[in-house]
Amino acid sequence: MNLQNLYDRTKDLNYIEVEKLGATLSAEFIMAYVNQTTDDEINNHPVDFVVNILKLSIGVPFEKKLDLIKDKNSVMKNHMTVAKDCYLDKIKDLNPPKEHHISSSSVAAGGFYRSFGVIKYADLSYILKIEYIKFATNLKHLIECLSEL
Repeated sequence: MNLQNLYDRTKDLNYIEVEKLGATLSAEFIMAYVNQTTDDEINNHPVDFVVNILKLSIGVPFEKKLDLIKDKNSVMKNHMTVAKDCYLDKIKDLNPPKEHHISSSSVAAGGFYRSFGVIKYADLSYILKIEYIKFATNLKHLIECLSEL
């Protein structure tokens, strides 16, 4: 095993550690958002709920993620700021790429997220909106159940 190979493997291990830390923080952002979202909000804006969950799980800058958490002066908002700062402290020594310093995930948005972003409520038929409400409600329930594991 040469030194370059050893360096590359160590670098890969750092990426894995950064991704684990990022996944944990993204889960905290998602749970904070799910806990503040009412069933009425999902029924009225199901696509927004799904889009916001996706924003919280992909490479969106921290400040934009924090803006999705309501009540900027609330304990929840402050907790998320502390969690973000704690994440940044932990990854500093791992020397990750620059994009990790602005977001808790390096996952690319991809077509799935962009496809939700272009949906306008005016274009949603009543039947399609009902399907999105079901999907968003099931997604919220799934996230809540997973958090209990």
